[in-house]
Amino acid sequence: MAHPELTALTSEPRLDVDSLRGIEFSCSQLSNEVLKSIFDAAFFDTEIDEDSDLIVTDDMQVWVEGLLEQDCFQYTAFFRIDKEHPREKLLEACNEFNATYLGLKANVPEGSKVIAFNYAVLMKGGGTP
Repeated sequence: MAHPELTALTSEPRLDVDSLRGIEFSCSQLSNEVLKSIFDAAFFDTEIDEDSDLIVTDDMQVWVEGLLEQDCFQYTAFFRIDKEHPREKLLEACNEFNATYLGLKANVPEGSKVIAFNYAVLMKGGGTP
């Protein structure tokens, strides 16, 4: 779902990823525009939607956001549920997934028909691209 008014912008901040090699940076420096530039440099399709969310698309869409309070940034992917399942069954499945896998977390947003998977990249003490 491209937004013509966003794809037509020519003054987007750009980041020379090669200039970052070996330099530490913190989450407070990772605005959506800087994160977008990093993914653009890696040849992903990106857009910042009307809610100012960064969406990165390759084979699927992933939302990327900086979480300054936790000094990290997070990837989130949403998957539609193809059949009607009781919420408690979906929550059980998420709990089983979360107990099995470290780092990647599953949840069912309230009132939705999707399962969200979140992965956080910690930036405490800086990160290296």
